[in-house]
Amino acid sequence: MNQQQLNDQLYVAVRDNKVELAKEYLANGADVNQNDGEALYTATIMDDHHEVLRVLIDAGADTNIRKHRSIKSALTKGDAISLAMLLEPQDAFNKFYADLPNALKLACDKNEVITVTYGVVR
Repeated sequence: MNQQQLNDQLYVAVRDNKVELAKEYLANGADVNQNDGEALYTATIMDDHHEVLRVLIDAGADTNIRKHRSIKSALTKGDAISLAMLLEPQDAFNKFYADLPNALKLACDKNEVITVTYGVVR
């Protein structure tokens, strides 16, 4: 399989929640950050894809790609498990926090979750 085919198959495996296939494609050289993190975003927006999301993160997926699209998706869904995983990599939270407008940073500091969520997903 060429690189594009591997990347396409990784996306399909993630979309279909096929954890072992995703691992296999990654082991064979699929790019975890291909298409601006489309596989990561797909794993985040799908229900009950936490295991395949973990595989992508462990493979080095950039959780801050495309202006934190996956993090924003997890916030919008109220998916605390995905959100925790997406913010886990080193400096992921700091990069996300640094891009927030000052008003949202203040809301974060005060633990005003509803204000932060609304402001981030807008």
